[in-house]
Amino acid sequence: MFKSLTTHEIPMVRKFASKGLGGYLKVLLPNQEKEILDMVNNVIKDDQDLVRIYMVDALIPLAGLLAPQKHAQILIPMFNTLADDQSWRIKYAICEKCQEVKKIKFLYFF
Repeated sequence: MFKSLTTHEIPMVRKFASKGLGGYLKVLLPNQEKEILDMVNNVIKDDQDLVRIYMVDALIPLAGLLAPQKHAQILIPMFNTLADDQSWRIKYAICEKCQEVKKIKFLYFF
């Protein structure tokens, strides 16, 4: 059901779904990895920057859900996609979260 909210036709619904995505990821089981990654990729590719901006916050619980060896192949491309975003809001949000992201240690792969 949560996945349908992240792909809803109304941007405000997608915005609030992506805002709650970080908390939702904290309670999911690791065996739901494929569904989680599909949902996260949909939000990262959304056409609204106010939807994508909350993915910066969701990367941290996502890192805790994934095995450390998957950080390089999954999280870094997502982080790079957000860092290359056209919106200054998303770039600013990434800068604000750099210390938390560094604690995850997947930035050492750059």
